[in-house]
Amino acid sequence: MVSHCLGMSRCLDNNLPRRIDGLPKVVIQARQQQPTPTRISSRRESDLERLEQLLREADERAKEANERAERERKRAEDEQRNRQEAESRAQIEEKKARPTTFEEYIRACHTLLSKPLSIQRDKSLST
Repeated sequence: MVSHCLGMSRCLDNNLPRRIDGLPKVVIQARQQQPTPTRISSRRESDLERLEQLLREADERAKEANERAERERKRAEDEQRNRQEAESRAQIEEKKARPTTFEEYIRACHTLLSKPLSIQRDKSLST
C-alpha cells in the first residue's frame, strides 16, 4: 500500500475514528447537514419541478404576448381600412357636392334624355 502520509512516521489514516464522538460540534453539525443522496435527488427533483413550472409560465407569457401583438396588428389593420373607407366616402361626397360645370351638365342631359330615345320602326309600337 502506498502511503500518502508524506514522510510522517506514522500514518494517521489508520487511526481515524470511525465514530464522530471525538469530533468538534461544528464538524458533527456540518456532517449532519450535508445532503445525502436522497436529499440531493429530492432537492434536484424539486428544482426540476420548479424550473419546469417557470418554463411553463414563461411559455404562457410568451403565448399571451404573441396573442396581444396579433390582436393589436389586426386592430391597426382595421383602423387603417376604416380610415381609407372614410376618406373614399368623403371624396365621393365632395365630388357630389362640388359645382357642376356646363360641359358636365350637357353630357348628363344628353345621357339622360337622348340615349333612352330610339327610333321605332314598328308602327304598332309607336304613336
